[in-house]
Amino acid sequence: MPAPQVHQLLTSPIVAFSFNADRSKVAISPNTKDVDIYAKKGPEFQKADSLTDHDKLVTSVDWAPQSNRLVTCSQDVSALPHSSMQDSNVVAQRVCLGSTKGWNLEAYAGVVETE
Repeated sequence: MPAPQVHQLLTSPIVAFSFNADRSKVAISPNTKDVDIYAKKGPEFQKADSLTDHDKLVTSVDWAPQSNRLVTCSQDVSALPHSSMQDSNVVAQRVCLGSTKGWNLEAYAGVVETE
C-alpha cells in the first residue's frame, strides 16, 4: 500500500469534501457558500474552479464515481448537480428540493444531462 499523501490546501476549516473517482480532483467547502475544486498538477493540488451557485452555507459535497458528476447541498435547501466539462469548467444545474435528506446521488446522476 502506498504511503499516505498530505496536502495543505486551506488554513480555514473544511465543512465537506469529496474526491473524484481517480482522485485527480477534490471539491472542498471551506465553511462558506462556495465550493472550490482543486486539480492535481504534478505532485500538488492547485485551485482549478470555484462554484458560487448556493445562497447559504454548503453542508455536503459528493462526487459520483461512475458518472463523474458532483453534487453540492446547502442550507438554502437546494441540491445542485454539477457536470464537468472538457475544459475543466463546471456547469451547475439548479434543482430545488424541499429536503435533501435521503437523496440518492447515483440514482439522480443518470438523469441530469448537460447540453
